[in-house]
Amino acid sequence: MNKRLKIAIFLFCFIWLLTAVQFIFSPFKLVGLNGAFNDPELPELTFENWKTGKFQKQTELFAKYNTPFRADFVRVKNQVGYSLFGEFNTNLTLGKDHYLFDHNYINAFLGKDLLSYKERMIQSSEIGLFKTILDSLGVKPFWVIAPNKARYYQEYLKEELNFESTSNQQVLKDLCYLNKIPVVDSDDWFAKKKNDSKYPLIPKYGAHWSVYGAALVCDSLDNLLQKEFPKKVKTSIGVIKENKKAKFSDDDYLPSINLIKKWEWDTIMAYPAMIYEPGLKLKALVISDSYMWNLYYNDYFKQNFTADSQFLYYNKAYYNINKERTGEIKPGELTIEKLSEFETVIFITTGPSLKESYSYNFISDLLDE
Repeated sequence: MNKRLKIAIFLFCFIWLLTAVQFIFSPFKLVGLNGAFNDPELPELTFENWKTGKFQKQTELFAKYNTPFRADFVRVKNQVGYSLFGEFNTNLTLGKDHYLFDHNYINAFLGKDLLSYKERMIQSSEIGLFKTILDSLGVKPFWVIAPNKARYYQEYLKEELNFESTSNQQVLKDLCYLNKIPVVDSDDWFAKKKNDSKYPLIPKYGAHWSVYGAALVCDSLDNLLQKEFPKKVKTSIGVIKENKKAKFSDDDYLPSINLIKKWEWDTIMAYPAMIYEPGLKLKALVISDSYMWNLYYNDYFKQNFTADSQFLYYNKAYYNINKERTGEIKPGELTIEKLSEFETVIFITTGPSLKESYSYNFISDLLDE
């Protein structure tokens, strides 16, 4: 047996033994992978599960995701692939100069996910009826269109930009204006303000608006709210602190790429203090995706809305004013009658989400009741 083969066998046995020891006794504190994963659970052993092969399949999947040192091997594999071959083992798209993008935002920016004419007509009808209902209840609607990173940093995209005639976002914005629903179009606003802004409104390694960008949106939204509710709490931006490293969610893409060597941060970020002048708080219903987290960070919700306000994450889960998940949303739970309890309804939507539903199905579900 040659020397190389002996070394290979020794290393294989050593790794196998080390993995077995870690699995049984867990002597080492290991760091798992970052990102969104659905970790499989150990299945229940039943005759039916065994007969159908479900137990074996789920056990294999469980063992795969719970094998000790798996995360470390994945990081090594990712680093080697990236460093030597330029491979990028993640759902993200790598742009020029290490800018990170979600490909769904690129499709939304180019209008590649445009809804059919029939779907757009249904959307138009639903928004019109929804606005009529809110008017009859005295509830004021507002729409915040979150920025599209692919548009904001389009010069860093590697692919050729071929645009469709319009986009789902433009359709939504036109329908809001048609039905006199006030809109904060941060996507258009950020794109125009980009070259004049001292600080990034969308971070290079982030998925959402920056903390600074979110503060500007809060200020703009508050101006619209003030027109309808002049006695409410007044929001403005105070002292801005600079930081050479990202805070909160400003680099939330970075962990998910799972590399050994961390990328350096090369931009100065801004973290403003918010000023809240005393006034009345509104009872609000907010329907949003993860773009609402920064509005929790800067305390906007808590300072402007009452404690019994509700926050619907993707219209699937309830959150309260303290950013605590309080339950799952059941079909038919929110009715037009319950809607009358609120003073305002605020939607925060992003380009990719409009392909599935312009309101996370909130409006269509409400009208179906």
